[in-house]
Amino acid sequence: SSVGQKLKKWNDDLESELLRGAFSTKKFEDEKSSFVSSAIKKSADTLHSLILNAVDPTIVSDAGGGTTECESDEEAERSSWAVATSTAGDLLVGMPCDNLSLLAELLRAAGLFMRWFGQVIQPSFESSDANDNHFSNNPTTRLKCRGMLLLYCKILEMETPTIESPDIPRFSSICLFRATYGNDDLTVSARKTVVESIDGCVFLVNALTKRDQPIPRLFSVLRNVHHLVSTVPASAALMDKAIDSLNEKTSSNDGEFESKYGLVEVLVDNLTWTVQSLPPFPGDKSDRRSEMA
Repeated sequence: SSVGQKLKKWNDDLESELLRGAFSTKKFEDEKSSFVSSAIKKSADTLHSLILNAVDPTIVSDAGGGTTECESDEEAERSSWAVATSTAGDLLVGMPCDNLSLLAELLRAAGLFMRWFGQVIQPSFESSDANDNHFSNNPTTRLKCRGMLLLYCKILEMETPTIESPDIPRFSSICLFRATYGNDDLTVSARKTVVESIDGCVFLVNALTKRDQPIPRLFSVLRNVHHLVSTVPASAALMDKAIDSLNEKTSSNDGEFESKYGLVEVLVDNLTWTVQSLPPFPGDKSDRRSEMA
């Protein structure tokens, strides 16, 4: 669709700027105003509604079939939770190609938006005088609410229709990382929610142990695991428990898994595969295996 194509160009441009470090925080320090902060909040809220509509149009659509934004963050959380809990595991398999492409670019945009806000905007506003801070609430609140965190986790486990389909689970994994990466109150709370409230460690373990998935997706999943283990130490034990459950489901009763096989062993297996798989390690500059290692 034309919307998807325009969004892809916006994503490509923003990603390029972020990779080059081309943004100057001084520009935003000079332009701090309630208008700038409200525009950022409006953009994030619109992106949130578009993602929900792409997953389940019945939740946030108006009478004419268009997308309507939630009036409050509380309503947005309720809508997000309704979409996340009702989303079936085969969502992507039955989705038309144009819809798949649009959802992929929307999730990609959400991840880039949270990265841009965290790396460029937030530091410039936090460095200002507290009385001059126009963000009374974090504008990415809706993208990091409990319902959206669960939606990112559920999409992470999904299968794409074909090998040529956009890697929507990877973009969802990136959203999960960006929603939990940072030390501000909202992000710390989101990280705690993933670990303690929505079984995020179980979703990550399921994704980590899935066979035959693209290397960029596996790299993103590993980055989530690494980040949670380093910032929420209790998550390691939860991942061990999730792996034990998987072992019980796949093993016979003949003592096959008597020796310990937990998170560390899974990570070692991934490292072994990373350096021993073909083509010979580390591959060309587009190969993510060196970053995985």
